[in-house]
Amino acid sequence: MDILDTLPTLSIAELRKVLMDNDIKESSGTDSKEDLIHQVSDILLTNMMIKDTMENEQPMDEKTILREQQDRDYEKSVQDDLMNQSNLFMNQDYSIKQPVQLDKDTGQEIFEELSPRSLREKRMNYYML
Repeated sequence: MDILDTLPTLSIAELRKVLMDNDIKESSGTDSKEDLIHQVSDILLTNMMIKDTMENEQPMDEKTILREQQDRDYEKSVQDDLMNQSNLFMNQDYSIKQPVQLDKDTGQEIFEELSPRSLREKRMNYYML
């Protein structure tokens, strides 16, 4: 508030400097020192009101803060997991290999197509042993 009391004693250059420091362009209708004083006082009052409003905002309750922190942690974990999975998949060969069976007569590999019943039986034998 002290600066508001000293505005009438400031020079036009000082008033323009206050406007520039607050990233405000001088309005086109400011031909007199009184107009500059009025514009600077409006800017300073607005800045003080914004500052007071921000200081007096109600703080969030602890549960909201905790929930937001947990959300951020979860998002980071998901991103980390996705990155780890993509790196894992890039570095490994995931082709499915069939067991090699050779034809007794020709010596060539053969693929045995199993019926659902025989496939189930082979699976049961594999996992039961």
